[in-house]
Amino acid sequence: MAAPWMRNGSYMVFRRLEQKVPEFRKFVAEQAARLGMDRELLAARIVGRWRSGAPLERAPLRDNPRLGPDPQRNNDFGFAGDPSQRKCPYAAHIRKAYPRDDIALAEAQRHRIVRAGIPFGPEVAPGETTTKHSRGLMFVCYQTSIERQFEFIQSRYSNNPQFVGDKRRPDEGIPVAPGFDPIVGQAQGGGARAMDEPAPNYPIGNRRSKLEMPEPFVVLTAAGYFFTPSITALRTVLT
Repeated sequence: MAAPWMRNGSYMVFRRLEQKVPEFRKFVAEQAARLGMDRELLAARIVGRWRSGAPLERAPLRDNPRLGPDPQRNNDFGFAGDPSQRKCPYAAHIRKAYPRDDIALAEAQRHRIVRAGIPFGPEVAPGETTTKHSRGLMFVCYQTSIERQFEFIQSRYSNNPQFVGDKRRPDEGIPVAPGFDPIVGQAQGGGARAMDEPAPNYPIGNRRSKLEMPEPFVVLTAAGYFFTPSITALRTVLT
């Protein structure tokens, strides 16, 4: 039986994530030129959102700065109506980490987490083309089961190039292999990663696009699992 101070507590995952911002920007610029597309659109299709926070599912071709700051509208969307990846790739970070209605709703909900991020380090200086200072994100998330929530999302979604593999290309009827989450996905053994459809091509013509990512742009430097008591426990049991 759990101790009284553990009642209504949560398990917390902490990760210190260094972000190679200059290298990411250079990579996006080079790949956008190769694919013949706007670099801001390519960056948005990697993440699933524009710089403003506006989701691609609601603003697929250009940013909508008024949508980004709206916490209701910028999260009011699903993916089921976008099987061709024309709006948002299956491998985009937000579609991988929380697939919404790409899968059964009950299944999506049982793996959800409550998360927050605290940025650290200086802004990228003008002319900085390689990372000179440590910068990134202090990531924390809360859940009732680390195995069923955080670890499941990382291993079964972000690190799984076949997820969501039961989807079919509308023009060919063959299974889609979306690739890795380009932001936090990790290939086994630290190998190169790839994502499908960085450019919105389907179902027009036979042109296919792949985005090869030989190096990670987010590097894990520290991590830990913790138990966090509830506010009630802090006020009544642990005082």
